[in-house]
Amino acid sequence: MAQKVQFHVGLILDLESLVGKMSNTSISMALEDFYESHPDYTTRVVLHGRDSHMDVIAAASAD
Repeated sequence: MAQKVQFHVGLILDLESLVGKMSNTSISMALEDFYESHPDYTTRVVLHGRDSHMDVIAAASAD
């Protein structure tokens, strides 16, 4: 079996809003569905989510 390579992706959403919550769920489900349908893919997207608290600039620059 081939080794899986992780591709890390930052995701900034306002998780206090309905749109942010729906987006987070939709993106996660889409990734799960994709890899379930394509088990032979060795590259895996790994999401690193951050809540913007309605300030994307501060969220993007935070450590």
